[in-house]
Amino acid sequence: MKYKDPSELIRELRNEFEDLQNEKDVLADSQRIVLAANQLMYGDRMRKKDATLTDSDLEIIREHRRVLTGTKGRIAREATNFYSGLVKSRAEIVLGSVVDFRRANLLSAVKTHLVNIFGNTGFAASEEIAKAPATMIDMAAAMFTNERTIALTPTAINRGLKALVAKDETLANANWESPEGREAGIKAARHVDMERHQYSESILQETYSGRLPKWVDNYINYSFRTLGAEDAFFKVYSFRRHIEEQAKAIALTEKRQGELEGSVEDRRAELVRKPTNVMQVIADNYAHMMTFQNDNALSSLIATIKRGRPVLKAAIETIVPYDRTPTNIVIRTLEYTPLGVPMAVYAIKGKKPSKEFRNVFTMPVTADVAGSTEIQKLTKEQRAAVEDQINRLWTREKQANFSRAMARASVGSSLFGVGFALAALGLMAGAMDFDDKDKNEKDLAWQRKSEGIESGSIWLPMLGIRIQLPMSPATVMLTAGATFYEQIRMSKKDTALAAMDAGVESFTDIAEKQPYINSTYGLMKNLGKEKYGEFTGNLLSGYVPASAMVRSISEVTDEKERAGSGFRKGENLKNSSVWWNRQWRGFRNSLLKGVPGARNYLVDESTSSVSPQERGNIPRRIVRMLDPFNTRTGKPSPVPEGMKPGQDTRPFKDTPEARKMTTDDVVSMIQFEREGEKDVSDLVEILMQKAKNAHNRKTLTDAEIQNIRKVLPEFKVADLAKVKTPKKPKRVPGAKLGEAGQ
Repeated sequence: MKYKDPSELIRELRNEFEDLQNEKDVLADSQRIVLAANQLMYGDRMRKKDATLTDSDLEIIREHRRVLTGTKGRIAREATNFYSGLVKSRAEIVLGSVVDFRRANLLSAVKTHLVNIFGNTGFAASEEIAKAPATMIDMAAAMFTNERTIALTPTAINRGLKALVAKDETLANANWESPEGREAGIKAARHVDMERHQYSESILQETYSGRLPKWVDNYINYSFRTLGAEDAFFKVYSFRRHIEEQAKAIALTEKRQGELEGSVEDRRAELVRKPTNVMQVIADNYAHMMTFQNDNALSSLIATIKRGRPVLKAAIETIVPYDRTPTNIVIRTLEYTPLGVPMAVYAIKGKKPSKEFRNVFTMPVTADVAGSTEIQKLTKEQRAAVEDQINRLWTREKQANFSRAMARASVGSSLFGVGFALAALGLMAGAMDFDDKDKNEKDLAWQRKSEGIESGSIWLPMLGIRIQLPMSPATVMLTAGATFYEQIRMSKKDTALAAMDAGVESFTDIAEKQPYINSTYGLMKNLGKEKYGEFTGNLLSGYVPASAMVRSISEVTDEKERAGSGFRKGENLKNSSVWWNRQWRGFRNSLLKGVPGARNYLVDESTSSVSPQERGNIPRRIVRMLDPFNTRTGKPSPVPEGMKPGQDTRPFKDTPEARKMTTDDVVSMIQFEREGEKDVSDLVEILMQKAKNAHNRKTLTDAEIQNIRKVLPEFKVADLAKVKTPKKPKRVPGAKLGEAGQ
């Protein structure tokens, strides 16, 4: 089919477009705001002749004009993007659908949706725990600002849950999609969201050729709409929950400032029945934040890069299928770490409202103050009142964000301590890296895998089972605490480095287990290790219809653990044919591992030694495929037999840590150990051997010699000839991890 000029096609689409009421309203808003902006500019020129207007009055007028202009521009771009979506070329449609097909496949597993539900539940629970410290911090801040922004409202939890089964009065007032609702400022951003866009395209497919079959569109959208429906439950709950909290905080503030004559409870109930437009916008933003759907700087940047560049968009989404949810998960998790403190301080920067803040809140504030969003018709007094409310709202939101961020940091630190204690009691396993440079940790990670001990899993003695809590910021901090305990017991690093390792491995654990992140993490990990065959195989495996679900089924139907890589021990990769064979095996194994039948006969058996008891029979594997908690029966201690935390029976000189040390490092350790009156003979032996090695390589410097003499005053270079080179320790066949001879 020869495609017509876009402008001509747009004219032909007018009749169908009239039926799409939401999009028609968006264009109507755009036209109205363009008119309003023009009228405002004319009004400003006239008012400048009014001697009663002060400089501050004119600045307010100019600020409101900038907001209108920005809003007009955004709506115009959204309308243009919508029209562009209707007139895309067939090549663009096919390219976008191919990428979306893979994105939908990666989210097709039942377990993915269960993890999403329980992960949102876990985050909601941690936020409720953080309410208490946030309220206390807010009360302390109120001593200086005379404003309350956060309040404890336990009954709001029940009211939020009721909102899930009955559309109560608050939600009826918050009609987010109607023209009246938008006019009131409830949906100030006026986004043409993805679902409406896809729905519009689905309708037009029935009328215009050149579109993909409707069943393809329905299949692609199935996973996204299912996840959207799951998130909708939490959004409805969070919206009502936050309306209740805002109502009480506002009532407390009015009472504190002497503006309220009646009771706080009566005022709270009144605001819940008739929430202001600003309250509803804030509650809507909060609901999106609670489901990790809010915009952030990084996801907005990625969206800007992709906009209008279909090929680049397809390339980015192939490697990074999802950007907004993963980046929000990382940001929320960081707020639960000690980094939450500087993030809280950053939240209160800026004396004046930012441009983004004004764009969101100018219209709802105007609607609350003047009863209309027609800014050009406001009087001088109304403009001043709007500006005062925006500045006051800016201060309130900064205080609320600061209190929440500080509370999350404190709760996260407490959870870190709980995880540390659970690991010390043998009740929780920390995160382990299968590719760690420390051989002890690497071997322990594989040993745990063979016994079904997952990172972050918790042993429940009363039930005799081990469970793994769904991924959320709270569970990440528990895992980080457990990992920190294990790091300081197993390694000889200082506490700061052990804590850093614990944090890195805990965040790596997120990347490996979070459905929105693990595909990107796996691909980037393959590239970083030059596993190009695995990279290609994993990438293409995403195009298997319902690939995540099919992969789960293949795990159930195969009694053996299969390899996902092409690695074979002892291969000489300097030989090109050996290198190519490894890449081919990696491609074949990673591509076919998730295909039932082909997996059983064409994929190499894994050498990871997963025990038959752990793999289990078909019923057990089916339960595991659906179980979001990865429930296992097993040992109460997360550390396998044969090695206790911190125990390594090899001499220190034979450990990876000793081999990595420089002469200066050994000198520092000798000085430290001597202060504690400890025997340093082994360290002196290590120092002399390292000095001899450096001398043989002709890299021993005068500065190093002088440093050595700080602990060995009689040291001479000639003495190095007497140092014997030790033999490498042999591994005893069959020795367990931690036994002598390793």
